[in-house]
Amino acid sequence: MRDRERVGRAASPSGAVIDSQSVKTTEAGGRALVLQAHSADLQDCDGAVPLLKASRKASPFVERAFADSGYRAERVS
Repeated sequence: MRDRERVGRAASPSGAVIDSQSVKTTEAGGRALVLQAHSADLQDCDGAVPLLKASRKASPFVERAFADSGYRAERVS
């Protein structure tokens, strides 16, 4: 969070990205707010609900989460 403040941004982010592969592809130094592991037979959209609930408790300052089409379902929206 000090990096954010150093460049003149709020310490806590207001947006987040939900991505099943973000840990593998984050080379730009992003920070994980919440991580959850689940079995490979669970669809992304089914794993999103418990993840979003956990992230709300851990990061109440996040106002909006962005996701790719793998999370497209009424229960996630």
